[in-house]
Amino acid sequence: MREKCTVAWLLAISAVVSIRETATAQGEQGRDSQHAVSRQVHAQVWALVGAKGAAYTELRDGLIPRAEASRPFLESLTRSRSHWETRLMAGILLERLDHPMEVEQAIQWSQNMKVPRDIGVKLSQLPAAIAARCASTPLLLVEKIWKGNDFARGTVPAHEQGTWEAEALGLLGEKRAVEPLIAMLRRPPEDDARLTRVWTAARALGKLGDPRALPALCQAFVLYRGRHDVARAASLAIEGMVRPETCSVLVDCARRLGESEARDDLLRVARRLGRE
Repeated sequence: MREKCTVAWLLAISAVVSIRETATAQGEQGRDSQHAVSRQVHAQVWALVGAKGAAYTELRDGLIPRAEASRPFLESLTRSRSHWETRLMAGILLERLDHPMEVEQAIQWSQNMKVPRDIGVKLSQLPAAIAARCASTPLLLVEKIWKGNDFARGTVPAHEQGTWEAEALGLLGEKRAVEPLIAMLRRPPEDDARLTRVWTAARALGKLGDPRALPALCQAFVLYRGRHDVARAASLAIEGMVRPETCSVLVDCARRLGESEARDDLLRVARRLGRE
């Protein structure tokens, strides 16, 4: 009788161990599967960062249906110390996952909005209207100025694509737009004789007031000194960033210019800010 009990006890223990081992194996397989999916999504996010135009749109639209399974990983990317492009792309994907209807409705609205012809009227009306419409989907606007998308496509001229969205991001105070706006400020305006994308990027950065933009604003101030609208937008943005580090950045940028009027102008701004 004792032997039968011992055998039964051993069989019970063996069964418990077997169940635990099976659960552990399944758990490890699940974790391995999750890691594999995360690695795949990370690679696709980087592919999106490097893609442009139609290739970008195709990759993004192909990833969105599968991205829900990787939501925790995408959320961790937005909080990581990865490059700003990786964090921002993860945020763009999450916004499309969280607000698909709002994104689609905003795009439809933008393609039917009435656009004034006069540039001054556009400046006074369009950014505020866009900011109000996209308050819950600001990364749609960030994506527009960084990668391009269907927002306002066909509604405004090609050389103004991204222009009014940049202004809207400044009105919204969207800090995640700082790096894309810096890239926009530095991008050669090949088809933009009026430099609208450049001066609206400078204006938006001025509204955001982030010191990371100072070197790019100094560069724009010097590069476009012959263009009053751009130089003034850059100058006002610089002067709006009254912080201890502002003056040192201005002085550093000025010293790299050597003897020139642009150097004197930057030093003059630095001295004025230093007294305020």
